[in-house]
Amino acid sequence: ALKTALFNMPHGLSLNFGGKNRSIYVADVANDKIRKIDLNTKTVTSLTKPTRRKMTEHMIDKIKHKFQTDIWQYISNTETGSLPYAVAYDPSSGNVTFSRSQGTCVYTIRDD
Repeated sequence: ALKTALFNMPHGLSLNFGGKNRSIYVADVANDKIRKIDLNTKTVTSLTKPTRRKMTEHMIDKIKHKFQTDIWQYISNTETGSLPYAVAYDPSSGNVTFSRSQGTCVYTIRDD
């Protein structure tokens, strides 16, 4: 449900306000997921499965303390960096395209 969904470092987002379907797509970085907020049904669903271990607040605090650095700098400089970062929705195809914080690939999934 929208009221109880927990996001962890949401970064990129894309809006779908065309027609009757109204939704927001979010790159939920530390949860390692692309998520859809359906404003009609007031629900949150995950469109992708995590590829890496979820980063907890405790892990984030340890990284900040140990490296004395911003978490974004750490993520972009380690193997943990392949996390969802930017997302775009294409209303003509219904596709959701996203990139990860490292690498040169973009990924496309269909939101049915």
